[in-house]
Amino acid sequence: MPTERDIVQDFHTRYHEAHREWDTYWRQAKKDLQFCVGDQWSSQERAYLKANRREVLTFNKVRRLVQVITGYQRQNRLGYKLEPLELASEKTAAQYSRLLMQIMHNSGGYHVMSDAFENGALKTGMQLVEVMVDYSDDPVNGDVKLRNVPFSRFLLDPNFSRRDLSDCHYMIRREWVTRDEAKSLLPKKANEISKLSAHQHDDKFVMARKTRDAVERLRWDEYWRMEPVKRTVLVDTQTGAWRWWPLNGDKDRMNIFLSQFPHIVSRDVHRPTVKMSIIIEDKLFYDGEDPLEIGEYPFVPVFGYFNPEHDDFSEKIMGIIRDIRDPQKEYNKRRSKILDMLDSQLSSGWMAEEDSVINKKDLYQAGQGKVIWAQSGALQQGKLQPIPKVDIPSGLFHLEESLNKDMMEIIGVNAEMMGQPNQDEQRVAGFLAKLRQGQGLTILQSLLDNYRLSKSLLGHKLLRVIQQNYTPDKVEKILHEPPSEEFYNKKFGKYNVNVSETVLTDSQRQMYYSELVMLKEMGAPIPWSEIMQAMPISYRENLQKSVEQAEAAQQEQVQRQQEMEQIWVKGEMAKADERTAGAEQRRAQADQNLAGAEFSRARALERLEKLPLERLEKLSKIMHELSEAMGETAETKQVQENINEIKRQRGMPGQGQQGQGRQKAPHEGSDVLPQQGHMQQIIRNQMTRR
Repeated sequence: MPTERDIVQDFHTRYHEAHREWDTYWRQAKKDLQFCVGDQWSSQERAYLKANRREVLTFNKVRRLVQVITGYQRQNRLGYKLEPLELASEKTAAQYSRLLMQIMHNSGGYHVMSDAFENGALKTGMQLVEVMVDYSDDPVNGDVKLRNVPFSRFLLDPNFSRRDLSDCHYMIRREWVTRDEAKSLLPKKANEISKLSAHQHDDKFVMARKTRDAVERLRWDEYWRMEPVKRTVLVDTQTGAWRWWPLNGDKDRMNIFLSQFPHIVSRDVHRPTVKMSIIIEDKLFYDGEDPLEIGEYPFVPVFGYFNPEHDDFSEKIMGIIRDIRDPQKEYNKRRSKILDMLDSQLSSGWMAEEDSVINKKDLYQAGQGKVIWAQSGALQQGKLQPIPKVDIPSGLFHLEESLNKDMMEIIGVNAEMMGQPNQDEQRVAGFLAKLRQGQGLTILQSLLDNYRLSKSLLGHKLLRVIQQNYTPDKVEKILHEPPSEEFYNKKFGKYNVNVSETVLTDSQRQMYYSELVMLKEMGAPIPWSEIMQAMPISYRENLQKSVEQAEAAQQEQVQRQQEMEQIWVKGEMAKADERTAGAEQRRAQADQNLAGAEFSRARALERLEKLPLERLEKLSKIMHELSEAMGETAETKQVQENINEIKRQRGMPGQGQQGQGRQKAPHEGSDVLPQQGHMQQIIRNQMTRR
């Protein structure tokens, strides 16, 4: 078990180890910040300009370029929304979404993240966002809040390479606090804190020193470190399910449990956890688990350009200002020279002999104050002459414009993003302008992706802080409903939900309203009364009543129209039924006629079979002559086919063939008269039709 002295000594060792690497980054980040605020001349350059009686002029283009990008981010802010995965509880996800919205609005979280993006990702290259619990208003549960940690007040393990700090083994952070603040944060150590004597500064965090007036503030150092802790996990060998055994659980009880369930085994693993030490004025006041009890750092980094493979910390982490410092510096010099030449056009100074004027100081008050002294008689055109004027080279103006364009191109900002199209493209199409804006944003996409990653990490961290610190009573006070059954499930945030982004609104009602409007635009059958009820406007009752009346009248009209359509449909269906019935009746009649015709043909065949051979030949001849004289009809054709069928059955040739060797049937002539009467009736029918 390390002693207090060991922890403090380890803190100092870790600080110097990290400071050796991070010092170069600190210096470059400070210079980046100075360029952004307008401090762009070195002390040597200022002294040179002052010695030559020239003004130190700064034409800050950097700030505007930074504001273009951060302005885009602020205008396009997105809020938090938890999306349930597959069969996860939608109610639990909705409750966490509302809690995240409440935390971000009450703590100014969106402004904190935007400031971290501007001051960290764009200006200095990196900044931390801290998740903390403030117990000033709620002494039991506390309120989750966010705050920024600037680059000059923290040091990380120089060997870290992951953006979520999962491989960062230690972290050091400094703040300056009053005695009362220290006592409120550590109430059990109030007496010891009162005896501390404040020092002005030490050799640590030289860029974050307190002001001279804050002599009573104390050095508050936090030493965070990741240490492995031995834990026991129970594993079901059949299903693969596992559970942590309590850290200080009874081993005998665990052995009894394992003996009852032989398919469950225990394994010892080393789980990384985070510990924190608080050192005030080089004295240890706290050493233990992290106060939030989430097992990880309460910090989320917001990076600009991060190159973990690079070994030089002065270039490993940087913002957009690093690449445009040199063009900005040259721009200031060229613009200053142009203005200096313009001033020299009015009065460039004097060349004077020593005895040319009574009061030599008067010459320094005219123009730029340049005076070239010469001996008596040295000047050929008089004892007092103006210095010849120098014309301004036209190339300086082109160089100035080129430097201005270089700064925008280097960081990926084009004229359309600045709202300034080129002079020769004033009438460019709107679509082309948007396309160029999108191209500029594509160049900046890595910065925006880093910011979205930081925002996602923050959302998951807030989820764990809520689970660990908010009691059911706290949740019910905020949501006006009790937490769901899955609310305190530790695996819910890891396996059952996804932290996503949605339209940023001031409340859950506004989010619900925006989602309803989006669904309405997509064609969903959502009534306007439901949208009006969710609309976040004042005096909504009268408008909602009018909309409901209009919807009721419209619904009544639609109902009447539907009734008329139903009546028309019924009439059409009745007509269709009548037509169907008529068609069925005609089909039945046709079937009946066909059956009658077949029956008549069968009877005719039966009678023809009884005719003797001579009668059959005679009848065939008569039908043939009748067809030639009067034309073939269906009836004559049918009779002729019947006769031919009988002949084939008897093995005789049909009509028009020779029929030799025929013999009389024994019953020939038995029923001639009936057949003759039938044929005569057919002939009379044909004559009548003719």
